[in-house]
Amino acid sequence: MPSPKKMLQGRKKKQNKSRISWVGEPIKSDGKKDYYQRVCIDSETLEVGDCVSVSPDDPTKPLYLARVTAMWEDSSGQMFHAHWFCPGSDTVLGATSDPLELFLVDECEDMQLSYIHGKVKVIYKAPSENWSMEGGLDMEIKMVEDDGRTYFYQMWYDQEYARFESPPKTQPTEDNKYKFCMSCTRLDEVRHKEIPKVAEPLEEGDGKMFYAMATKNGVHMKPASPAKRPKKEAVDEELHPEHYRKYSEYIKGSNLDAPDPYRVGRIKEIFCNIRSNGKPNEADIKLRIYKFYRLKILHFLSPGVSETLWAIEMWEPAAQAFRLNNPGTTVFTEDCNVLLKLVMSGEKTNSLGQKLPQKGDVEMLCGGPPCQGFSGMNRFNSRTYSKFKNSLVVSFLSYCDYYRPRFFLLENVRNFVSFKRSMVLKLTLRCLVRMGYQCTFGVLQAGQYGVAQTRRRAIVLAAAPGEKLPMFPEPLHVFAPRACQLSVVVDDKKFVSNITRTYSGPFRTITVRDTMSDLPEVRNGASALEISYNGEPQSWFQRQIRGSQYQPILRDHICKMRPVELLGLIPVPQPSLERGMELLGWPMSLWVPCGDSGLVVGRT
Repeated sequence: MPSPKKMLQGRKKKQNKSRISWVGEPIKSDGKKDYYQRVCIDSETLEVGDCVSVSPDDPTKPLYLARVTAMWEDSSGQMFHAHWFCPGSDTVLGATSDPLELFLVDECEDMQLSYIHGKVKVIYKAPSENWSMEGGLDMEIKMVEDDGRTYFYQMWYDQEYARFESPPKTQPTEDNKYKFCMSCTRLDEVRHKEIPKVAEPLEEGDGKMFYAMATKNGVHMKPASPAKRPKKEAVDEELHPEHYRKYSEYIKGSNLDAPDPYRVGRIKEIFCNIRSNGKPNEADIKLRIYKFYRLKILHFLSPGVSETLWAIEMWEPAAQAFRLNNPGTTVFTEDCNVLLKLVMSGEKTNSLGQKLPQKGDVEMLCGGPPCQGFSGMNRFNSRTYSKFKNSLVVSFLSYCDYYRPRFFLLENVRNFVSFKRSMVLKLTLRCLVRMGYQCTFGVLQAGQYGVAQTRRRAIVLAAAPGEKLPMFPEPLHVFAPRACQLSVVVDDKKFVSNITRTYSGPFRTITVRDTMSDLPEVRNGASALEISYNGEPQSWFQRQIRGSQYQPILRDHICKMRPVELLGLIPVPQPSLERGMELLGWPMSLWVPCGDSGLVVGRT
C-alpha cells in the first residue's frame, strides 16, 4: 500500500473554515491542544471513532480510508489523528481479495481535517460463536452491501511479514480515551520491548551499579572471529588458459561458507556505570561474561505437541510404512475427495469399516498436497484458476473448510509461492481468510533445522479465531548462506518471515557424514533387507535415528547398479590422477579417496 503518511507528510492543504466547524466545547485541553468530540464538515457531523475517506494529493489515486481517533485544534489548524485501513488489494492477496474488505494496519498519522472527503461505514465482522461447526455449509454470505460507502474488516495485517491475525484487543483507559489510537499503542509496546530493563539493584561499587537480572526482547552474541575467505592467486593465462573454464569455484552442497554457530557464555555480572550525578546510567546496561565455549550438538526431544490420529495415503506401500511408524493412526488408502464426500453425506465409516473423523474431531490439519503442478519444469498453458481449482490444494482446503481445525499447516515446494505470479499462493490465503482463519506464509530451509540437505520449503500456517497464530521457529543449525535466501517477491514487494537469525544459529551444520558414516560397506548386488550396524553410533544424529532399540537393525541397505553405472566408479591410481588434474587445472577436491587403497573416485 502506498503509505498516506509518506505521501502527505509535511504538506498542508489550505483550510476552508466555512466548511469546518467544531460542535460543542472542547472535552480536554492538553498543552496547546484543545480536543473535541465532534466536528461538522460540509453539513455532515463526525465523531471520534467514525470512519472517513481521505483525499490523496494525487487525484488519480483512490481515496484512503481511516478511523478518526482524535480531533483537536492548535497552531497548525484543525487536525485529526487517522488510523489507516489497508484495502485487500494492497496486501499479499492482491486482486484476489474482496474489494469491500479492509484490514487494520499499524500505521497512523496526524492530518488536517480539510483532507477528509466524507464519512464512510466500516463494519467489524466478528466470527460467529458456532464458527467451528459451520464448515461445509453450501451458502454464500454477502458481507456488506456495495453502496460505495460501506466496507468491512475481520483481520489485522502485518505488512512486513504478510500475517493476517485477529484484531488486537487493546482498550483505552479513562485518561487517554479522548485520543486513544490502537496503532500508536502497539508501536509503543514494540519499542518498549526493545529497551533493556534491570531488576532491583544488588550493590554499588567501583563506580558501577550491579543488578541480579536484566531482561530484553532477545540477546544475540556472534562469534568473535569471522571466517576468512581464501585469496585468489594470480595465474598466467598464457600458460594456464584452463583456469578460466569455470566462472566460480563454488561446489554445490559445500558447507565451507557456513557461519560458525553461536558461542554461549555464562553471565557473571549485570551492571551499568554510575553517572557524575551519582545516578546509574540504565540506558547502557552491560554484561560480563564468565566463559565462552563452543556449543556442541545437544540432545533434545520433540515437544510432542500433537498426536496423529488419521492419515490419507493412496500408495499402499507408503501407507503400510506409515502404519508401522504410527500404530495408533487410522490410515486411509482411498481418494481424499471420496472420503470427504462420505463424511459430508453423513457416513460414519468407509467401505473397509474404518471410522471416519467427524466435524469437531480434528484439531490440527497438516499435509503436503502433491506438487507436480508447481514444478518449474512443468510448462503448461492452462488457465491458472482452472488448474488451481482442480488441484489437490483445493481438496486440502476443502478439508480445512469442513472440519475447521484449530490449526492448519500446508507444506510444499519453494515454487509454490511464486508459481504463476504467486496466484496459487494468493488464492490459498484468500480461501483461508474468507473462512475466517488467521494465516501467514514463509519459506524455510530444512537444513537449518537438522536435515543434511539443501531443501527450501514453502509453509502456509493458519489458526482459527481465538487461537494464537504461531510464529515460524528460529533456525537451530547454521547452514550455507547461499542456500538461505528465503525472501519472497509478490507483486514487486518483498516479503520475509518472522525469522531473525537467518544466517546463524546455536548448533553447527548437520552433514552427510553425521547421517551416514555409521553405515556398513555395501557392494554391488547386496540384497539383504535387514543387516546389523558395524558398531556404535558416531554422531548425535545417528543416535537419534537408532533410537532406544536394544539391537538396532539397518533396513533396505542394498545396492543395485547397472553395468554402465558401475563403470563410472572404477578406481583410478592416485599418483597418475594427480598429475592429470594438475595439467588440467582441476582441484583435487573434486575427487574422493577410496579407503586406504591409494585410489580415488570422482565426485558427481
